[in-house]
Amino acid sequence: MKWRTSLYLRLALIFVLVMSPIYIIGISIYDWGVRTVRMQLESAMADQAAAYLNSLEAEIQRIRLLQYDAINDEDLSDLAYASVLMDPYTRVRSILQLKRRLFTIQNSSRLIYEVVATLPALDMSISSLTGLSTAERGLGVPSLTYPALSGRSTIRKGERWLYLNAGNLYASRAEQGYDYLITIKLNPAALSNDLRGLLQPGWRALLTDANDVLTLVEGFDHMDIEILRPLLVEKAIPQTKTSYLQHLNGENWVASCATAPYLGLTLALYVPESAVLSNIRHYEGWFWGLSLAAAAIFLIYLALMYRMLHKPLRGLVGAFERVQAGDMSIRLDTTQKDEFHALYHGFNNMTEHLEHLIGQVYQQKILMQNAQLKQLQAQINPHFLYNSFFVLYSMLQGQDYETTESMLLQLGQYFRYITRDGSDEVSLFDEVDHARTYANIQQMRFSSRINISFDALPAGWEQLQVPRLIIQPLLENAFKYALADKEEDGLLRVQFRCEPGALTLLVDDNGPGVSDERLQQLRETLASGNTLQETTALINIHRRIQIKFGSGSGIALYKNEFGAMGVALRLESEGFDAQAVDH
Repeated sequence: MKWRTSLYLRLALIFVLVMSPIYIIGISIYDWGVRTVRMQLESAMADQAAAYLNSLEAEIQRIRLLQYDAINDEDLSDLAYASVLMDPYTRVRSILQLKRRLFTIQNSSRLIYEVVATLPALDMSISSLTGLSTAERGLGVPSLTYPALSGRSTIRKGERWLYLNAGNLYASRAEQGYDYLITIKLNPAALSNDLRGLLQPGWRALLTDANDVLTLVEGFDHMDIEILRPLLVEKAIPQTKTSYLQHLNGENWVASCATAPYLGLTLALYVPESAVLSNIRHYEGWFWGLSLAAAAIFLIYLALMYRMLHKPLRGLVGAFERVQAGDMSIRLDTTQKDEFHALYHGFNNMTEHLEHLIGQVYQQKILMQNAQLKQLQAQINPHFLYNSFFVLYSMLQGQDYETTESMLLQLGQYFRYITRDGSDEVSLFDEVDHARTYANIQQMRFSSRINISFDALPAGWEQLQVPRLIIQPLLENAFKYALADKEEDGLLRVQFRCEPGALTLLVDDNGPGVSDERLQQLRETLASGNTLQETTALINIHRRIQIKFGSGSGIALYKNEFGAMGVALRLESEGFDAQAVDH
């Protein structure tokens, strides 16, 4: 009966019990693989369709921009509204210049066959190909009245060509028709060539829209289109890539489609389902091979390693989880003299060293932040100091004693705040008051050139403790880099935005515009968190706010309505729910 208690028998039974779910999982994995391959093919087809439509949409939008730009052409406007006042030479020159512009638009895209400017009131049309002719030569376009051109479709269908129309009219004359019209003829053959180049062997395609303004087909006949098109229009979801199964002529087809919202077009790519499945049959052999390998490896593992590794590893993993959770005091028992003795001993040394290093880094970080704060406090701009004294001297020379007294008081408050020692944190009320004092001084210095708007601090936030000198440097940056060269009409605006648990301070100016590249570079600098890089005032403030209030707080940069860079300083504190109306 000894065999009944044999370890090998128990391991064999465990192996059978373990392998059963493994095989079930393996079958599930195989099925998942089949579905994954199919989904990947569908996704690839949908991505290709979306890429084609995005390219087509971008091209049409670019053509549209050229068309709308041509609407504002000075020569076209002169011909439409002042032709009777023009001498023959000027009129011919305007026509030739307009024709050259239309020809340039035609040559800008392979999709354009011809560009025509039509002036109904003069019974005149100017073509990029044929030049001047009468408007009655037959463009094949719809009526030139405003209602005929106010539909939703971007592309319009003619007898032979596709059209993009854009016109100019006064609102009071909308019912009488356009004063002039720019018509771009698109060549469907060029679209078909592009679509044909998208397809792989065995693929077919259908490009259409809900109004049947444009329908291009590759690989299907007319009868197939009558079946496919209604279902495709029904399946198409704007701004979404969709895949579905289409039964046609006794065969299943995998269809993947994408929609271009701007054009209202939907492109579907079709591939036979049999071709999809043929690419994944080889996974069956992989499945059986991997199943056998897994069984062998797992059996060897059970036979040789289970009792030697399972418990020690479980204890080690548990210790690592506690370290991951932040418990650096965990120590493993190293009294057992086996293979894990050195590993446990090394783990204990590691946790001790990590505990020491973390404490050291934390102290260094605190010291660094304090040093940066002290350095920022010490950076009293000498230009600001002696310029303020020059302003005071001018006021005294002009016997403006009332303004002089006010400025002396403001300067005293400013330097008392900037030089005083004590806590590294102050109330938000004091910090805002200091920034307001600085703004008042600058207003008195530059009253003829710069206007300053400074909102009141919303109620309920006055006692929030914040790091010192986080607002005034933002105003100083605005004066130094944005408003220094403003000769007149300079503007500095400070606003507050309240929401539950958060307060945002916005600093805006109308200084020189900032490029998108420069703005993105500054944002990346703020977000990098690189403590080795040069610490500017913005970075210093951003870091101290995040240390105090968390990653949800800090400085964000944006382009304001003046085209200049704006600074948003956000403070999140659950204990200070906004009680004031948005200022």
